[in-house]
Amino acid sequence: MDWAWQKLRKKRSSDGHPPSPGSMDIQIQALRGFSTACDLTPEETQAKKAPISMEERIIELTRENGFMRQEIAFFRGLADALQPLLPVIQYHVDELNSAIRLANDRIGEANAQWDAEVGTERPIGGTRDL
Repeated sequence: MDWAWQKLRKKRSSDGHPPSPGSMDIQIQALRGFSTACDLTPEETQAKKAPISMEERIIELTRENGFMRQEIAFFRGLADALQPLLPVIQYHVDELNSAIRLANDRIGEANAQWDAEVGTERPIGGTRDL
């Protein structure tokens, strides 16, 4: 393909939507011309849709409301199922913190013993400050 055509050819974005209007599209529109990129913007597409009746909109919103109620019920059930796990998780977190404190204390003791016997170079890198 000729390089000029490759340069002018517009690619679709990764989300499947047409590209947004570029400077050339805006110039065409300023001269009262038409450009696909300008015609396919979300605003233009929405403006071209036929308005729906009040009854259809009520039906649509009622259906959406039903879906939202189902979603709320699902997440309430999920929260109710997970609630009993919180004390168990807290217990294990406390146990892990205790084990880390104990390990840091032992590393500190080993480092102190090393300093007393050998000097300042330590083979173990832990400290009590962690």
